[in-house]
Amino acid sequence: MADLRRTGFTFVRLPFEPSLAASAPGRDVLLTQIRRLHKAGLAVVVVPTSATWRLEEREADRAALLATWRRLAPALRALDPDRTFPEVVNEPVF
Repeated sequence: MADLRRTGFTFVRLPFEPSLAASAPGRDVLLTQIRRLHKAGLAVVVVPTSATWRLEEREADRAALLATWRRLAPALRALDPDRTFPEVVNEPVF
């Protein structure tokens, strides 16, 4: 990670399986990784990534995305807002 920063990178994308946000232990794992990246001097774009969601087609998947952020947002508040960027939705599968 430090090598990334030394070569000029200022941020990384951290995709995660949305089910990780469903439990406190899962959220703790995610927060630990974000803090490690911050410690290396990198900002972090936090991206829920599900290969099975079809957001345009399935209401249940849209509800799951919303639930993911509702669970994760309070935990992200404790992190540096200048270096933590939630990406609400990225490249949905249509």
